[in-house]
Amino acid sequence: IVDRYQQALVMVKEATSSSSGEMRIGFLGTACQGFLSEFVSEFISSHPDIKLSLNCGNIDSLTTQLSEGKSDIGVITYINKDFQTGFESLEINRFRLFLITHPNHVFSRRDYISLSDLSGYPAVNFSAMTNPIASDYNRQLFKKSNSKYNVVSEITSIEEGIFFTSINQGFFILPEYLLMYVPETLCKVPIIDEHAYITLNLIWKKQNDNPAISPFVNEFRIYMKNHYNNTIDTKKD
Repeated sequence: IVDRYQQALVMVKEATSSSSGEMRIGFLGTACQGFLSEFVSEFISSHPDIKLSLNCGNIDSLTTQLSEGKSDIGVITYINKDFQTGFESLEINRFRLFLITHPNHVFSRRDYISLSDLSGYPAVNFSAMTNPIASDYNRQLFKKSNSKYNVVSEITSIEEGIFFTSINQGFFILPEYLLMYVPETLCKVPIIDEHAYITLNLIWKKQNDNPAISPFVNEFRIYMKNHYNNTIDTKKD
């Protein structure tokens, strides 16, 4: 009993002080610019005995890594409701969605647009085969607005989507943080629907017993509040 008690004390100390450990983090590079590198640097300085392993990827690969236990924490966007089961998450930020069009497109000169306006018009979307999460996200957007999402071209990358848009093969939808990749020759129109945004989230498995997760999440919450005056909501299934 005494041995187990001492062992429990050690585990509690590790969980609260974060004196040692290793943690694997997967993140979306562009969406995390402006805060993640700064926070990680501060965390490493205050927790030198915790080894952080960071991996940059797309939403589908990062989600797979979390599901398979290859990552302890993910910094990712859209979280499918089915995927939330067994996970906890913090909402970090929300990004407005934009319509990307060719200059000759009928909606290219609009100051703003709604999803219902786009109903039935040719669209460029991610492939359900190679990018299932990204593909489903846009389809759900139109479903919520009772609009028809008329996908005429399926793509596997943002660059490919921009190319199809540049030859006027359909409109493309991107979040605000990716607009830097859109050339000036294309038009960017904000989508005004209330649900036309994408969230950035910190997410981890409930059953993950890695003691480094707790101090990382707690300090991340404090960092975001102090630096961005951001209220982060904890979501549990």
